[in-house]
Amino acid sequence: MSTESKALLKSFDNDGLPVFGLNRLRKRYRRLFADMINSGELRLEKVTACPCGNARFVNISNKDRFGLPFHTKICAGCGLICTDPRLSEGSMERYYREVYYPLVLGIPPGAAAGNIVSETQGEVIFSLTAPFVDMAKGPLRVLEIGCAGGENLKRLSEMMGQRGAACILYGTEYEEYNAVLAGEKGVNLIRGGIEEACTQGMKFDIVILSHVLEHIPDLNAFLARVRESLDEQGVLFVEVPGVNNTEMLSGGWYMNYVDYTVHSHVYNFNLASLRHILELNGFELAIGDEFVRAVFRVSGKESAAPDCSSNCESVLHYLENVLPENNHRPGSIYGLLRRRLKRAYYGKLRFHADY
Repeated sequence: MSTESKALLKSFDNDGLPVFGLNRLRKRYRRLFADMINSGELRLEKVTACPCGNARFVNISNKDRFGLPFHTKICAGCGLICTDPRLSEGSMERYYREVYYPLVLGIPPGAAAGNIVSETQGEVIFSLTAPFVDMAKGPLRVLEIGCAGGENLKRLSEMMGQRGAACILYGTEYEEYNAVLAGEKGVNLIRGGIEEACTQGMKFDIVILSHVLEHIPDLNAFLARVRESLDEQGVLFVEVPGVNNTEMLSGGWYMNYVDYTVHSHVYNFNLASLRHILELNGFELAIGDEFVRAVFRVSGKESAAPDCSSNCESVLHYLENVLPENNHRPGSIYGLLRRRLKRAYYGKLRFHADY
């Protein structure tokens, strides 16, 4: 069993409490998730090295937003934040089929996911990828990994059509109800993930990873398959929730850093760490920001990615000094009593299975 290291800040310690109030659905699936881990139905694994190859980490936090004992630690080599322990590759399909939507997204089983990110996500993807796509090539083959209900692909295709570029849409999806919805929108459904997409034997002009890459345990193997599926002149769109996005972490989407962390995010990126990992896997950055939204192309260069070791210090400085007002809350007798009541209500869940 993993031992708990000191957190970067006291508010990052594991007190077993969610950082926001959970409704009955989320509370029930929080308990179910822990029970599935402790029974061995879902397996955890310890993280011993970063995808960049470095094995030295600095511990940041000791719980996720649901008060579950998933730690985050930052790679001293490139600044990529890793969740430890993490769900094993073999447990992913069942987790996303049975637990993820009700617990993390708060969507009841069998309900439509709709626009998981935003209603304008398809337009965002179009605006960033269109400048790098050859519109005159003919029908563009577009693949979205984890396409949910197909809204992103549908809107992207509509906007490409307005520029005279027809699209043939493909999407991978595990969750059954979302797969049906995507099929109704004209998406050629591939049940599964990138492995199944590669078996189609075609090259894609656009590959979309919208809030997907942070969920992938083996980044290097996954990105190798993405590169294999991408046309040499094609583009890769990547969006992940950026840890250096001050607007996101200051009351925009999340209340604080621990609210930002969630067990399903195996990795947490800023633009520098994302670029580093992608460059190690044969891509080059075309455009990107700290949101993080970025477009990559296949690189023709064989040289190693540049040094990224200063990124670790940069991220740690950001967490310790840029967001202190969100990470420190004054104590009081009322506050302590409230926390004790919350702890009794939720229960401090532990993982008993070895990993």
